[in-house]
Amino acid sequence: MASQCEGTKICTLSVITSDWISKECSWINASNTKPWINRGGDFSRQDQSLGFAAKDGGIENYDITISVNAFLNGNKTNYGFLLEPAANTSEANYNPMIDHQYYSSEYPDIRLRPALILEY
Repeated sequence: MASQCEGTKICTLSVITSDWISKECSWINASNTKPWINRGGDFSRQDQSLGFAAKDGGIENYDITISVNAFLNGNKTNYGFLLEPAANTSEANYNPMIDHQYYSSEYPDIRLRPALILEY
């Protein structure tokens, strides 16, 4: 899928591999009673999709077809996705994600809240 983004900062979208609670999770804990196995969240590096960071309110594209099919077929449990700056990439136009930010689903400006748009 071609990127509709104007940015050159690369992000990765990874499959989360353990259960978590949105209003309770932190860098250390998946919930008030359960720590992450790996600080920052438990996710699969083999199930990643690269995308270009968009400006506030912009669209970012990630091809998650394989992961969604695995969820639908019952081969993986759907705990969601983790979006983060790409730490290492061989892409020629990679720029570090120093000043890019994302907003939560509770952010007051609804135009900046994340949304998932599925194309099939």
